[in-house]
Amino acid sequence: MNIFDQAMKFEQKGMHYYHGLAKRAWEPSMKKIFLWLAVQEEHHYDLLKSLKKDALPLRGRKVDFRPIKELLKAIGKIMVVAEVTLSQLSAYRTAIRMENRSEAFYRKRARQAGKGPIRRALNEMAGEEARHAETIEYIIAGIEKKRKMLILANKAG
Repeated sequence: MNIFDQAMKFEQKGMHYYHGLAKRAWEPSMKKIFLWLAVQEEHHYDLLKSLKKDALPLRGRKVDFRPIKELLKAIGKIMVVAEVTLSQLSAYRTAIRMENRSEAFYRKRARQAGKGPIRRALNEMAGEEARHAETIEYIIAGIEKKRKMLILANKAG
């Protein structure tokens, strides 16, 4: 299996995984975040398909992270932590591991690609995968912080 086929398989797996998380999301903002991540994986898949076909990258696509930043702020204000199960947290941690593996894969392949547009495209995708992992880490940190606050409030009250 060549680099493009392998990478496209990663992206499809991520896309399906995020769609599954979106279906199980307990809160509308969470659903939007996971759908946004699924779309990002789909964009990566399309870029890889183009790279495989032409061995030339698509024109650089600027990822707009503003919507995700707004959603993360909204989640921080309205998150109902009691509804977050350990299996959901486990699913989010699995997503982080997937993103970290994808980032490592793209960084390694970029080093092997030598200098040029394919290397730049692979490094850009690695950077996006790292930001996806950071987004999910932020969600988990928020959930864990709110849970601790609830536990302390219950002990005090």
